[in-house]
Amino acid sequence: MLEVEQLEVRYGSLAAVRSVSLTVGQGEIVAMLGANGAGKSSTLKAIMGLVPAAAGRVTWDGADITRLRPHQRVQRGITLCPEGRGILTSLTVRENLELGGYLHARSKGHAPLLASMLERFPRLAERSRQLAGTLSGGEQQILAVARALMCRPRLLLLDEPSLGLAPMTAVEVMKVVREIGASGVSVLIVEQNVKHALRLAQRAYVMESGGFVLSGDSTDLLHDPRVQDAYLGGSVHVAESGVAA
Repeated sequence: MLEVEQLEVRYGSLAAVRSVSLTVGQGEIVAMLGANGAGKSSTLKAIMGLVPAAAGRVTWDGADITRLRPHQRVQRGITLCPEGRGILTSLTVRENLELGGYLHARSKGHAPLLASMLERFPRLAERSRQLAGTLSGGEQQILAVARALMCRPRLLLLDEPSLGLAPMTAVEVMKVVREIGASGVSVLIVEQNVKHALRLAQRAYVMESGGFVLSGDSTDLLHDPRVQDAYLGGSVHVAESGVAA
């Protein structure tokens, strides 16, 4: 479905992403791991069209979408749930969800989709008339994910969904992501909790200084000494392996 080839992203003279290539298949959950500033969020933004690709190509269902605008990518089935959630705190939960589905607002399926979303997330249904800014951090993250699902995505880009959440709340959010993948929606997730991400995803890419330095099956990476040293308790920076501590 998604194929990224030799992608580069630049902010002025700074190369944030360097020759990145990745794929995400139908119904697959793929993780991107790495230290802060490695280029993960810039990669997601380039896939979404929020920042331009300085070089390389983004292909979706065999079509080159590298130069399409973000709303055109949404129309084709790609949606980003951004880091920091980005919910509109002065609007109600329901209004946030309705805005998420604005591209389909005139379709017959819009009202049933909203109803199904409230049924799927009972906590949001209970708070549908409540201002989004009054929700807990975990509830806001669930709202952000649900709002993204209102776009009817076939590929969901998730940027740090557990950031700032209590451990038990983070587990709950990861359960929601797993259910989304099981429903057939493909997921490309950037996640700070490496253990959660590798247990959730089928495959993963490890990023450092704008490029991928490791990739493979998530189970293999979970037990890779370089990943363990860098992210799962070790403190030594292994420059030769390309994994950042």
